[in-house]
Amino acid sequence: MMTKDDDEEELERLQQELVQANELEQAARRLRQKLFGSRVYSRTDIGDLGQHVKSLKRLFPCGGTMAAVVDDREDVWANADDYSDSTINGEPPFVGNNTSNNTNDKDPYHEQDQQQLWTRDILDRLHQQYYYHYNNQQCKTTTGGDGSRGNRNRRRTVPEILKQMRQSVLPYCTLVLNGLVPLHKQQSITAAAASPKPTVRPPIVRYAQSLGAKTQDKVDETVTHVVAAKDGSEKATIARTIPGCLVVRPGWLMESYWSIRKANVQPYLMAQGPAAILIKKDENDDDDDDDDGFALELEDELLNG
Repeated sequence: MMTKDDDEEELERLQQELVQANELEQAARRLRQKLFGSRVYSRTDIGDLGQHVKSLKRLFPCGGTMAAVVDDREDVWANADDYSDSTINGEPPFVGNNTSNNTNDKDPYHEQDQQQLWTRDILDRLHQQYYYHYNNQQCKTTTGGDGSRGNRNRRRTVPEILKQMRQSVLPYCTLVLNGLVPLHKQQSITAAAASPKPTVRPPIVRYAQSLGAKTQDKVDETVTHVVAAKDGSEKATIARTIPGCLVVRPGWLMESYWSIRKANVQPYLMAQGPAAILIKKDENDDDDDDDDGFALELEDELLNG
């Protein structure tokens, strides 16, 4: 049976443990501050960059050359000249939107699982390539090609490897993007191509070009794919007269971008059928307006999720 003295001793012991626990918590907070400092932040509180963007240079002041970012908004990262070569998309693609496949009732949980599988595959390949190049460089550190010791080439960075991985996805493809770029931005693409200065491109154009594909407006014998918002357009009809030219839904391009692998084209082919009869549009035809609405919706989804 506990006495009053026993109770007081137990209370004192518990109070000492509480003091020790508080001291440990304070030490842990100081350590977290030392490790991360001001490097945990959101894009809404980083006005020092001059725009609402995040930067790997702030998270990793020494460069972040071994870092990759998994984010559903790759456009908010500013550690590269054109958004970020370090970014891997971490968002389920086009939930409920018919650009992903042939149906509108995609299961968001299935798509999230699929994106996680793609992300894991990308990270596995990135890890393998990084250390493949790293180990090769280590072998060259003792004796250089000229016989001298210490002749070491510059180590390849994660952004460089990711960029090369993307560029190797569609290197021999020439794409026409039909109904996917808002009308008011189509002229800016032409101007950007002729300008020596870097210009922000519409997301769908940037995605295609980042995968190594060439994009153009005219459908001719060099085009391999017409990526179309809908079937029956003039460009889709012309494409079907060109041997080897395929008319595909936007989901084919987006899966290729999200997985950093050339996607199987079969699920995304537009339904084959008799060639559409081309009818001269009158001034009341609102097809362009419909296409522009789709393009604006697509661009908003790509940028804002």
